[in-house]
Amino acid sequence: METRKLLVADSSASFCAALADALGGAYELRTCNDGLQAQALLESFQPDLLVTDLALPGLDGLSVLKAAGFASKRPKTLVTTRYTSPYIERAINEVGVDYLMMKPCDVHALAERIQDMSQSVCCSVPMPIPRTTTSNVLLALGVSVKHKGYQYLEIGIGLFEKDPQQSMTKALYPALAKRYDTSRESIERAIRSAIQSAWDNRDEKVWRLYFQPCRNGMVPRPTNKVFIAALAEVLGNQERQRAQM
Repeated sequence: METRKLLVADSSASFCAALADALGGAYELRTCNDGLQAQALLESFQPDLLVTDLALPGLDGLSVLKAAGFASKRPKTLVTTRYTSPYIERAINEVGVDYLMMKPCDVHALAERIQDMSQSVCCSVPMPIPRTTTSNVLLALGVSVKHKGYQYLEIGIGLFEKDPQQSMTKALYPALAKRYDTSRESIERAIRSAIQSAWDNRDEKVWRLYFQPCRNGMVPRPTNKVFIAALAEVLGNQERQRAQM
């Protein structure tokens, strides 16, 4: 049997090396660390399978996926990402992604998914579980796990998604305070502090995926309610899409 060609595009050279080791020489492998190299290799290497991260320098992963769709030989595609949003989900479905895997991920599990793809006629895009989605979005936005507000947000977003009409001060904060045996004022302050820290050190491109920018193109500092409501909407969209699969 002819050896399948695999192209892996990821900004981390160590990740590429670890994956190559996990694959154990089962594929004719090429790796690259930016999107422009990946785009060129789609034509010169003509892979059977493409594994690409969405956050690539030079040319982003979505652009690479679009280029793969127009390549002389269209490869099966597996996407890795640390964060997702309704926009990203629509975009990857539009370009026909075969599989989605959230980071951080185990390279051996990734190698198994690549093997599944190489043997199957078609794959489906599995949506990440809600808790994983929330965690990855918080990390992508720069909310540090060192902040107490991180764990309050992780749980609070899920509670708000179940009842978006609830009052923050009369329902959500007291529910979290009871869960963590503290005061609602402490919950509010910790969440505000975590959001402020993330916003002060934000990656504007990532924040624009989740929050509406002003006329100047910059995302304003969201209130606790705006932040939680935006991420609860992401979580709700994920769960609705899972229900339709």
